[in-house]
Amino acid sequence: MFRNKSYFQVDFDRFINHTRAIYDDFGRLQPIKYAYLAPTNASMLDQRFIDDIRQVVDKLFYRQLSYIRIDLYFTTRLIVGELTLTPEGGSGKFTPESWDKIWGTYWE
Repeated sequence: MFRNKSYFQVDFDRFINHTRAIYDDFGRLQPIKYAYLAPTNASMLDQRFIDDIRQVVDKLFYRQLSYIRIDLYFTTRLIVGELTLTPEGGSGKFTPESWDKIWGTYWE
């Protein structure tokens, strides 16, 4: 979550065969690899998930921050995990690299 832009990072099978999909704020899959490959069956996010996520994020995101990652877990309900300012320890790699610059422009 940037101050004026948001993306959804969805991680799958974290302890078995970790994959990660990145979606824009409309739930459309983005052509980005961030540290992990996207699952082959990734598709658009369900609008119900986006609405639920937005409700939680709007309560947790401090607008004074330029960026924060808010970890949420889906079980039988939505659970907040952690808030972090430095995902992947600040050293995660984007493929293609151009996305590193694109996301960097959102940082104020």
